[in-house]
Amino acid sequence: MKVESRLLAAAILLAPALLFADPLSQRGLEETAKKGPEMTDAMIDDKKKVLDRVLSKRNDEAAKEAAEAVTLEGKLKQERIDFEKKQVAERKTFLDELKKEADGKKRSNLYGKFSTQQKSDRRRFFNGQNNTRDEIDNKYRRARLTEHDDVTVSAPVAAAPAKAPTKAKPAASGKPASKK
Repeated sequence: MKVESRLLAAAILLAPALLFADPLSQRGLEETAKKGPEMTDAMIDDKKKVLDRVLSKRNDEAAKEAAEAVTLEGKLKQERIDFEKKQVAERKTFLDELKKEADGKKRSNLYGKFSTQQKSDRRRFFNGQNNTRDEIDNKYRRARLTEHDDVTVSAPVAAAPAKAPTKAKPAASGKPASKK
């Protein structure tokens, strides 16, 4: 009973390491070579089959990401075209209305305020598009780091526990790090 509970505890503790084990990583291959039993030709062929499945899965994911990126960029391009048309139409309408104002100084003042407003709208629009791109990019980045399917988990690789990614420390320039 004690042996079974110890084995269960060991399996539970090592499960995360196996989930994060990447059969394509050099470290995973080295760990297998150091700690594994004698490798037979059949075991080597099995490992190669696993690697082929991993490669196929990763190629499919890359193709899916690329297709979605093309679709997203097409959508963002159309939004940009629509935004530019709207801004030009608003400016033309404003200029037509500006002709009705007789005072030249007031025209200049109104034109400056209108231009400032359009500049603000433009900044907001482009920030929104950049945020959309960042959200999509982060979604894929998280998926690449956290998704583990049967193909990669089934690889019989014994690896050291995975370390959580750490943020790079900013260079000591005396200035506080800027937030995005």
